Amino acid sequence: QHCLKDGLDNGPVAELYKQAKLSGRYDQVLRRDWAGLEEEYDLAYAMVDRKEFFAEISVAYLCNGYKSLNKADPNIIEECSPPLLHPAVMERVMEHHGIKDNPLDNVDNLRSPSCWSLFRGIRRATPKVRIVDPIFAEAARSRCCVNVEHCNKFYPFTRGQLRFYDPELFRGIQNVWREISMWDDPLQSNRSCCGV
Repeated sequence: QHCLKDGLDNGPVAELYKQAKLSGRYDQVLRRDWAGLEEEYDLAYAMVDRKEFFAEISVAYLCNGYKSLNKADPNIIEECSPPLLHPAVMERVMEHHGIKDNPLDNVDNLRSPSCWSLFRGIRRATPKVRIVDPIFAEAARSRCCVNVEHCNKFYPFTRGQLRFYDPELFRGIQNVWREISMWDDPLQSNRSCCGV
């Protein structure tokens, strides 16, 4: 909040929020943690207020991975969502697709060090579903896998999807983050390498 002019009351952020709210684009978007439920859509949490808007849109903007999903259909969770990490969501989606046994149960049997080897079993079972539970996510991270990274809970989930879904908002938040990147911390000289 300190690195933007007027902090959390920043004018450009407030204007971007207003435009997004008026557009109606975020009234009903896919929600990753609702995958496999009868209703997978919700009001984007970014629409709660301009502070949550800045936080949520920033999460999507800062997620620069999953580029193969950039132009995926924003109405089909199995096509546009990065890997699902929560076990309850994973079970629900597998049940929704009629998968009875998790093909990834024997992760120790996988020989490839590739990150996506963790997902191959489930991709064979249902080609468009990318699911991983926390154990496999940790295994992927321990292999220095950059493909298992944090993304937004509500669509758009990633930077590429934000650029595709709402180019005007993308350009606006990009400018805000440019401003943030040029901020000089006045307390930088007072901070130690490991502290405060």
